[in-house]
Amino acid sequence: MQYDRFKKRNVDINVVLNQNEGQFLPITNHYSVTLLTSGKIEGNINKLDFNISAPAIICLNDKDKFQITKNQNAILPTISFAPDFLSVLRISEKEYIKKDPQIIKERLKLFNRTQGYTGIYSLNSQLYSKVLNQFLMAISEIQIQTDNFWVCRIKKCLIESLTMVEQFNQEVGKNALAEAVNYIHLNYSDQVEQKDLVNVAHLNRVSLNKLFQQTYGCTSMQFLQRYRLKMATELLTLTGLSLTEIAYAVGYNYDTFFIKQFEKHYHETPTKFRKKAQKIAQYQ
Repeated sequence: MQYDRFKKRNVDINVVLNQNEGQFLPITNHYSVTLLTSGKIEGNINKLDFNISAPAIICLNDKDKFQITKNQNAILPTISFAPDFLSVLRISEKEYIKKDPQIIKERLKLFNRTQGYTGIYSLNSQLYSKVLNQFLMAISEIQIQTDNFWVCRIKKCLIESLTMVEQFNQEVGKNALAEAVNYIHLNYSDQVEQKDLVNVAHLNRVSLNKLFQQTYGCTSMQFLQRYRLKMATELLTLTGLSLTEIAYAVGYNYDTFFIKQFEKHYHETPTKFRKKAQKIAQYQ
């Protein structure tokens, strides 16, 4: 439990820099996200044996049965939070409500034990780099509380990390289109050019855009634009971050350009969308 020194309230989120043997996992009445940053662990989760090396991420709910039987120099930093942490919506400066909007249900799939969601997920080097960066930023905000938006930034980091891992976990097989889509999912917040997608897909621009048109009804760069705006809608709904910070988080260098693109796609301003989306979320 952290005390919010700006808003004089308790925030149910915690960090342990290394879980050692994982003896404290799972954590009662909490979801936990553990990053295997180095080493190797063996054990069992819900009676299923596992043997996994870094990098990997472990997403547990408090009903999981988790045990590490062998630890080979593993480092296991863990962030734990109350199940409703991501579902607390900021309606105004002083008003918060607890809801469970559909976008949160999607982000919590990694903690559910449906088919394909075991709780332990291997990461490739590129995904690990992105998740680690978000993880470290979240830990920093928990420990330092930069300003009165520190909780919103932690939510942002968790939402973006869980989204990247969940979408990576969904991919079945590797092909040119999947490589390009995965690259967008991992790098949308950075500068992405057509040549980057061409290089990862090992196709020329015409062939790649033909695949995107056939599958998504748009070019690869239009897909990137739509994905950035989609992620922006989640941050607008679930956090109180400024438009400037959200614009930067989803890959726009200028909030004016972000607002223009958002209004062009959704036919309303981000501010108007936020007010409407948060109002709708109250009744979901």
